[in-house]
Amino acid sequence: PVFGSPFFCRIRQAMQYGKTIDEYADIMLKNNAGDYACSWLLGNVNNNEIGCFEIGLKEHSLRKTFDGVFYGMNSAINSELRKKETTDDSINDLSTSTGARRLRMDYLLNNLYYGKITPTVAKTILSDHYDVYKNIHTPNTRSICRHSEQGDTPENVYPSGSTDGKVVDTKNAKKMKFTARFGSMCGKKFNKTVFIKDRKST
Repeated sequence: PVFGSPFFCRIRQAMQYGKTIDEYADIMLKNNAGDYACSWLLGNVNNNEIGCFEIGLKEHSLRKTFDGVFYGMNSAINSELRKKETTDDSINDLSTSTGARRLRMDYLLNNLYYGKITPTVAKTILSDHYDVYKNIHTPNTRSICRHSEQGDTPENVYPSGSTDGKVVDTKNAKKMKFTARFGSMCGKKFNKTVFIKDRKST
C-alpha cells in the first residue's frame, strides 16, 4: 500500500522550494500521508505576509494576513480538523495544559501585546508563567513556559515540558539566523538529582 510522503519530508521540501505561503501549502498537500495533524506557522520575509496552515489527512485550512497574529500548538486549532482527525477534547478545558496554554497565548498575542510584538516581547511571552486555571503566576504544566516537573499533584509530575525556545524576526530570518535557548525559556535549570531526590521523599 502507498501511504504518502511523511510530514518531515514534505516540510523540508516546502521550506526549500515554496516561494509563497500558497506554494508551501500546495507542497504540504501533495502526496500527504496525514501523519501529523497540527498547525504550521509561516512567514514570508519578502512581503511580510504570515500564515497558519493546518493539515490532517483529509482536512486542512490556510489562514493568511498582512496585519495580525497566529499561534499554533501540538493540537489542531481548526475545529473541523480537530473533531474529525484527532482525539483532542481538551482545547477548551482550562484545567489541562492544552486548554490553559491556548487561552493564555490568545490573551498575550491578541490583547496584552497586540501590535507591540518584538523579539524581546516574544521571549517574554514564551517564558510566561501565568496559570489561567488558578489565576496565579506559577511555573507548571498549564503555563506557556511549561514546567511538567512542577505538576500540581505527585502523580502529575514528570520531567518533560517546554525544553527549548526560539525567536526570529524578518531581519534575522533573511540572514538564516534565530535566537534560541536550550531548556526552559525562562532560564530555569532542571536538576535531575534534586528532582529524583524530591520524588523519593513524596
